[in-house]
Amino acid sequence: MGTIVKRGERWRAVVRKKGHKVRTKSFKKKAHANTWITATENNLERRVVLSNSQTLGSVLDKYRTEVIEKRSFQTKTHHHLKRFATDFEHVEFKDMSAEWWVSTAQSWEVSPQSRKRYMSVITSALSSAETLWDTQVDWLAYKKGRALLVKLGVVAKSKARVRRLRPGELEKLKAAVGPGVTMPMLDIMDFMLELGMREAEVCRLKWEDLQFNGKTAMIWVRDRKHPTEKIGNDWNVPLLGDSLAIIKRQKKVVGEPRIFPWSPGSIGACFRRLTKAAGIIGLHLHDLRHEAISRLFEKGFQIQEVALVSGHFDWASLRIYTNIQAEDLHRGPVGGKKTKSKEQLELITLRAEMDRMKEKVKLLQEFNASLDTRAPAPA
Repeated sequence: MGTIVKRGERWRAVVRKKGHKVRTKSFKKKAHANTWITATENNLERRVVLSNSQTLGSVLDKYRTEVIEKRSFQTKTHHHLKRFATDFEHVEFKDMSAEWWVSTAQSWEVSPQSRKRYMSVITSALSSAETLWDTQVDWLAYKKGRALLVKLGVVAKSKARVRRLRPGELEKLKAAVGPGVTMPMLDIMDFMLELGMREAEVCRLKWEDLQFNGKTAMIWVRDRKHPTEKIGNDWNVPLLGDSLAIIKRQKKVVGEPRIFPWSPGSIGACFRRLTKAAGIIGLHLHDLRHEAISRLFEKGFQIQEVALVSGHFDWASLRIYTNIQAEDLHRGPVGGKKTKSKEQLELITLRAEMDRMKEKVKLLQEFNASLDTRAPAPA
């Protein structure tokens, strides 16, 4: 319902509607205020009608097919949306009250952290649907429901994992690799322990990305994880330890550009079978990344050096990998190395950025050259 209030020389129009934020605007003339109120109320009503012709399941499925499928790295989100589209096929927006959010989250038989992730997947889709398809969402009901879920502990933030390999666990894992394991899990585990790459990054490495400069070996890691700019976020990473020898042991397959031609899901499933066979509890494949980065700190590498290998943009994220205890300070600085100056840190970052720019320029030059070869000869 709209109301008009005189404020000095101007007219303040106010529109209040259940389930919506209060909308206000000031005008010089009362007639303009009345026109705005009518238009605003009609727009809100139109959006409600449009939303009522949709279901939550149909919106989630549309978001999956029209938005998420264009992002090749959103595999988990794609899987969740496909399942939720079926689960909520008949759920109408007018039924999504605070009680609905609470009962739905409680029905998921997963951890509080997973429930929070599921809700985030749904709300991200709804937020986009508001802009793309003029869908009306009752965010007030969502906020009330979420507040109660947090209070009850039904949803919660994910806790940082600090799991490392315990004495004898790596040997047990390797002993569990029998003749029935077709992929080179021994090499894959050792490679991850050398460089701390994510399993998806390992599976994207290509032979053409290997670089040799004298005694220095590097490799381009494509599309590293980033909050907003994953595509094109390529890092030039040094091949430390035995990582180069591990790569050289892999067989080249005709028509396959990748060094480790398997999917992250297959490697993860194989690792879970190995931990079960070895009787190891609570160890995830991603924990090998934590172990590798922790070992780099223990070898004396500084945080800015470790970041060049791990791919972390935010150095604060590396704090959980240091595993430094208060009593460790009695032994002096970790690794016995002095902290680099501000100028040295800037130089390290600049060199990494220059490597990325050189690679992009090279790709652009190759693209332009290919266009020149296709151009028709002058008459």
